[in-house]
Amino acid sequence: MLATLKRLNKEQGIEAIVTGDIPGAGDVEMHRTFYNAMCEQANVSFIMPNENPSKDTYDVLKEEISTGIKPVMTCINLNYFGEDWWGRVLDEGSIKDLKALADRRGIDVCGEDGKGYHTMVIDSPFFKNKIEIGKFKKKVIKEKSMSEKSTWLMKDIKEAFLRQK
Repeated sequence: MLATLKRLNKEQGIEAIVTGDIPGAGDVEMHRTFYNAMCEQANVSFIMPNENPSKDTYDVLKEEISTGIKPVMTCINLNYFGEDWWGRVLDEGSIKDLKALADRRGIDVCGEDGKGYHTMVIDSPFFKNKIEIGKFKKKVIKEKSMSEKSTWLMKDIKEAFLRQK
């Protein structure tokens, strides 16, 4: 990820990365530390804009989608998600399905508990260009923590490009 970020900074002039981490939920402080260090090395800014006044992460997700942000699921925990969720763009319809699945499975709808999924925003009204994922590999990662074993399906992105809207 760092090599790609450095390349995009040099070749495309990207100035920042923005994460969807939600303050007060999950491991946000650990993520903040990791991304700050990586961005410093790549000479780009790090932005974590989400707020969570209602303390309901589904409210944050609904607000993001309503603004035109387009996240795609790039990593899913197969303990909770079927493979059909991998690569799925989150929109008004899919977040309703996601909410129902999260409620059934007992996970956070935004994945903030570290059990469910990770996304990458490929387009937003705030972006000058949209992101197109080029080459990638399907990668399976088996993880064992003290509380459970997880199998993650990840989109290991090898190329990404900025495209005009």
